[in-house]
Amino acid sequence: LMKKRAMVLAAQSFDNHLKAAKKHWQTLASTAANFHIPETAIAERVKAGLMHLEILLTGPADKDSPLLANCGIYTPIGTESSPIIQYMDSMGWHNKARRAIEYFFFEHQKENGFIQCYSDYQSETGPVLWTAAEHYRYTRDIEWLRKMTPLFIRSCDFILSWCDKNKTAEARSKGVWGLPTGK
Repeated sequence: LMKKRAMVLAAQSFDNHLKAAKKHWQTLASTAANFHIPETAIAERVKAGLMHLEILLTGPADKDSPLLANCGIYTPIGTESSPIIQYMDSMGWHNKARRAIEYFFFEHQKENGFIQCYSDYQSETGPVLWTAAEHYRYTRDIEWLRKMTPLFIRSCDFILSWCDKNKTAEARSKGVWGLPTGK
């Protein structure tokens, strides 16, 4: 079976595959924001960084399903995926950014508004909310905002409730009055 597969692969044109790969990545790069950075090495790194983020994205090819903005070999984590999503938004990939934000709200938001993807990690809700706000700031997509508002409110209420638990005399004496606790 392996030999047969090797023969099929050996018969294919490397040059044709190379051309197709170049075309794919050049087309994808052309969909990002276009700006001029005079220093070539920096400009190439900006585009390469975006292509690396594209490689990290997983999810259905359709334009509406949530996307996973993975963190290297790790699955999405609100704190670490947020800068990835914000960079995609800043580069004009608004649809991908929207889908990556929606992953957290549609797949990992608990009934009480808490967003948690990773083990017992507790600080994902705030960064994801911030990223959603940044997405709206870039796109001004009022329809998306209206659709997502109940989920945003639920997460905001969760954070406010979490902070209320630390409004005690003991918390004040420790300098953490009104702050969330945990990891």
